Amino acid sequence: YGLVVALALLSANPFV
Repeated sequence: YGLVVALALLSANPFV
């Protein structure tokens, strides 16, 4: 579960 959340955050992070 945590891995999915981390991936989602990395995919939608505001500083990319």
